[in-house]
Amino acid sequence: MLQLGRRFLVRLSRRLKRLGRPAPRIVPMPETNVQDPTETAAAFFTKYSSADQYESYVAENLRLLRSRAAFEARLIPSDEYFRLRGYCVPCKRETDFLVDFLYSSIRKDGRRIPNWRDRLVCRRCKLPNRLRAIGDFIENVVRPDRLATVYVTEQTTPFYRFLKNRYPETRGSEFIHDGTVQGKSNWLGVRNEDLTNLSLLDSSVDVICTADVLEHVPEYTKAISECFRSLKPGGALVLSVPFILQNRETIVRARVRADGSIEHLLPPEYHGDASNTHGVLCYYHFGWDLLDSLRRGGFSDAAVYLYWSYRRGYMGGSHLICATKS
Repeated sequence: MLQLGRRFLVRLSRRLKRLGRPAPRIVPMPETNVQDPTETAAAFFTKYSSADQYESYVAENLRLLRSRAAFEARLIPSDEYFRLRGYCVPCKRETDFLVDFLYSSIRKDGRRIPNWRDRLVCRRCKLPNRLRAIGDFIENVVRPDRLATVYVTEQTTPFYRFLKNRYPETRGSEFIHDGTVQGKSNWLGVRNEDLTNLSLLDSSVDVICTADVLEHVPEYTKAISECFRSLKPGGALVLSVPFILQNRETIVRARVRADGSIEHLLPPEYHGDASNTHGVLCYYHFGWDLLDSLRRGGFSDAAVYLYWSYRRGYMGGSHLICATKS
């Protein structure tokens, strides 16, 4: 109850702050062609199964990639936040995408670059770039049946509600610490699951979706094995993680010692989490060897999918990962 009260106060404080600030500036789209000439209305995702494939793509498309970066830079005003017009796939309608400078980066010339991945948010459904893209990918690339069984590693978020509305057989869960038995739900109806020891039956789900969770799991290869076990043949694991496209090997930021204590190999990095007010420790920044881990875990096809579209609010050169079980 105390934790729920804290969440309510935090949300109320944020709403009051929003009421006191001016309307966001509307930024018009510059007259420029930054789309890939091979891109069609149904092909916003390009597949790369190895670092070599990705590096070849970059070498062959430097002009396109530079024009996109320049285009994004021209969009950014000096305001604290702004909005762009576009089309939201989860909402199935034209919308405003709100952008602010929380977690932004600073260029050498001192200009701020928004965190396009997480702070380009649909005003209506509240989903950021990466989650809207995952929903788009599942719906239009994976293309499960409407009655397919989907498991997602969150249950108290707008993204879970989107998937539940689209696929009624969606099941969600959180990793909670209130004494709830593994695989059971607490008094609020929130199911408790551990990604390294799922209560799901063998070959019981069509799609597993986990967004920015795997980097918080010290034994992430166990989580991969559990996802493989739980998926039906032909099923897909769709995930997003901190992934460094230029790195072939994963950066290990922290690890768990034999006595259960944590050894920090790099300065601790904590990510925000709705169920944990202190944030969650990040153990990994993944590289291309994550695809090898997925293949060793049994998946027949594992690849990184890049996506970019001004129209759909996919900015910043973002990416997701999909692995399928044969």
